[in-house]
Amino acid sequence: MKVTDVTIRKSFEDSDLEALVSVTFNDYFVVHDIKIIKEKNNYYIEMPKHKRSDGQLVNIASPANPMVMQEITKGIIQAYKESALNEDSMAKQD
Repeated sequence: MKVTDVTIRKSFEDSDLEALVSVTFNDYFVVHDIKIIKEKNNYYIEMPKHKRSDGQLVNIASPANPMVMQEITKGIIQAYKESALNEDSMAKQD
């Protein structure tokens, strides 16, 4: 599964939560509200969650195995960094 687009929906300052993003896979499937979290110099993602009636949080969508999760995380973080760089350079032009 290839990450083909990452749209930054909301950025956060002064928080471990960097951004909420929508991610498109293979130009066909979109998952909204994926969290990008930065702790020190490491990024990781958290898939969107739903609170069940018993109060437990469960993933709405998740990769089938850890290897796929690593590939998805790598693709999302790479696209996020590129997108953030593009936004910074555009802001400096204004």
